[in-house]
Amino acid sequence: MALGKSAAVVIGSFDLGESDRVITFYSREYGKVRGVAKASRRMRSRFGGALELFTLGQLVFFDTGRSDLVRVDHFDVLEPFAALRTDLERLGQGAWVVECVNRLTAEHDPHAALYGLLTRSLRALTGAATPPRVAVCFGARCLDVLGHRPRLDRCVECGRAYPFARPSLDEGGVTCEACAAQAP
Repeated sequence: MALGKSAAVVIGSFDLGESDRVITFYSREYGKVRGVAKASRRMRSRFGGALELFTLGQLVFFDTGRSDLVRVDHFDVLEPFAALRTDLERLGQGAWVVECVNRLTAEHDPHAALYGLLTRSLRALTGAATPPRVAVCFGARCLDVLGHRPRLDRCVECGRAYPFARPSLDEGGVTCEACAAQAP
């Protein structure tokens, strides 16, 4: 049974049985980690409100190796990011940010740069920054950090610089007018 300890952000959760929850965390050292928080839905739970979406905390878990799920021992809150849950626009943009991390990463595949980007984006969303701008910047940087940056400076077909006719999603960038005319 391996013990793991890392700073992590809660990026998702769902109920399991009558009193448990499966929590998805994103940590600097372990990447995406899914774990069972036993008795976390009970009134006198030791977790309290610590396992709310967006919460940054110190995660301690046990990995038995028998399952994809780890057992969450405790989670000490470092930053609750409570302001994200009180403003609808910030909540929506924050939910999009953590959903991107959840869908674009594999379990136990750490990306320290993505973790840093996630925490900086959540801090910016709780601050005075414009939420849609933070989300768009996060999306572009997230694709870059994960190695999926689209080519926007030249045509992806012929390499010619400007003018661009349209985006080419299949090729991962933009195409010039000549190449766009030849495309089906």
